[in-house]
This record gives sequence, structure tokens and C-alpha cells, in this order.
Amino acid sequence: MDCSFSAEIQTRIDNKTKPLGALGLLEKVAFQLALIQSQDQAQAVEEIVIRKPTMLVFAGDHGVAKEGISIAPSEVTQQMVANFLAGGAAINCFCDVNQIEFKVIDCGMLAPIEAMVPEFKSHPNLIEQRLGNGTANFSKQAAMSSEQVALGLEYGARVAQSTI
Repeated sequence: MDCSFSAEIQTRIDNKTKPLGALGLLEKVAFQLALIQSQDQAQAVEEIVIRKPTMLVFAGDHGVAKEGISIAPSEVTQQMVANFLAGGAAINCFCDVNQIEFKVIDCGMLAPIEAMVPEFKSHPNLIEQRLGNGTANFSKQAAMSSEQVALGLEYGARVAQSTI
């Protein structure tokens, strides 16, 4: 990512009719989008355009859930993903109303979604990039190997890049 136009981008954001920083995290998101989209100085100060809005939900289970510290048991992950793919979650409504493409990435649920709902194996909104059946319990050992972390970051970047 070319950061050489950071100052111009920040100036454009700051010069909007609003108190400096009034939009909080939204300003940071706008800044990141502008950096990602900027190929030259002219683009850096143009309007930020989201050409292909896409909501990516990365689903996976963490091994430390076995310690009873999570808000919900790991089985809820599959239930939520099944609901997302069936179109029954609030995020589906948000995406539909705003014409945002929606994808779920299985990056390591305890079991693949087809174990719960076989017909979802080939669902058009499901991307399988499994790194394993959840992570290990980090209270007892490393949650992931260095190789898994690197592969996970590569997978995530690849999915994100495919939506730009």
C-alpha cells in the first residue's frame, strides 16, 4: 500500500464540515479506504468510492473456549454460520437493504458447515479456507503454529483482494 499520500488524504478528511475527529472510527476507515484505493496523488484526494461493497465474516472456533470463558459454546459458531447462509441474520438484512455482497469464510470452525447442513457445502456465499478444526487451547499451548498464522493472513488477504 502506498502511504506517500497520507497527508493529502488526512487533509481532505479534516476539511469536511465537522469538528476534527468527530466521526471517530469512521474517519479511520475512510482514511484506510483512501489509502487502499490511491494509486497516485490525484486519486488520493478524489472522492472515496466503494465500487463493490462486500461484507466478509470470518468464522472459526478458538480452543480456549474449552475453559468455559466464552460468551457462547463453540457449537454456536456453526449455528450462526448456518443462519448467515440461510439469510436469517440481521447482517443479511443490512446487506440486502444496502446492496452489499455477503460472504462467510470458514477459516477453522470445529467442523465444516456441511457437517450440520450438507446442502451448504456448495453455497455460493461460503468460502472454505480452513486452517484446521478450530485453534488449540492457548491456555495450554500455542493456539496456532507460525505456518498457520502466515497461511491465515495470506488467505484473508486473498479473499479481501478478490472483493476490490
